[in-house]
Amino acid sequence: MSTGDGITLTAMTESDVARLVELSEARAYARLVTGAPRDLSDRYGLAVHRQGSAHAFVASRFCDSLILNRVIGLGTCEPVTDGTIKALETLYLASGVSTYAVEISPASEPTDLPARLRSWGFVPFKQTTMLYRRGEPIARPACDLRVMRAHPEHAAVFAELSCGIFQFAEPFPSLLRATFACPTWQHWLAFDGERPVSAAITYLEGEVAWIGWVGTLPEYRGRGAQSAIAAAQLQEACASGVRWLTLETATGTKNRPSQSLRNYVRLGWTPAYDRLVYVRKSERRT
Repeated sequence: MSTGDGITLTAMTESDVARLVELSEARAYARLVTGAPRDLSDRYGLAVHRQGSAHAFVASRFCDSLILNRVIGLGTCEPVTDGTIKALETLYLASGVSTYAVEISPASEPTDLPARLRSWGFVPFKQTTMLYRRGEPIARPACDLRVMRAHPEHAAVFAELSCGIFQFAEPFPSLLRATFACPTWQHWLAFDGERPVSAAITYLEGEVAWIGWVGTLPEYRGRGAQSAIAAAQLQEACASGVRWLTLETATGTKNRPSQSLRNYVRLGWTPAYDRLVYVRKSERRT
């Protein structure tokens, strides 16, 4: 059994796990960007470029967004050379983007990649935790909220809730609404009565699914919405033939642990590693 990236899922190495996790996220965001309506793509200068196995996302008319100006999967399948870094630098500068992010897993090659990035002017920005688990259904945790699979008629509600939780303006609401036109996306909502209070999305490709955009309104956190949606996502993904699922969440700190991370571990997710995000900034910006 293979993910399609040369990974045999029955005996994964650290590098195999990194390819599973990094490339599933890269493919999801590539579909998010390429699925944008043409007018939206032109308005924000959205594009996806490949540098080996890495996906470089560019939003040339939305330069302040690190979500849409970042590289995922660098060093995951082949060693990064100075030529690779130079090519990325040229790509972003030619697009008018002077600040962009590069996300690096501990398995990225070569082992001195973090030092190389620093020598090019990249600085550590933040850390997140990558997780994965087998596609096996779990019992729905106790929750007094109603969870349902969202359909095209819920596109506006889903986008408004998700972007409201994360405080994201355009183009993100339009990008999320557009995903409802593609069957590889599954959308989930939790309701308190008729009020939508929590949301998440699943991207399926082959035997691997990526989970993202998981969020709950602040006043409804701690009521089991995330866990109930996660169980529904697992159930539906398994029914679609998914064998592995991946996601990213906040790492948290010793004094302020990530409740989201604790929830997913309790539900059977395995932390793959903590991923460090580096940012390349122009000399003009802090």
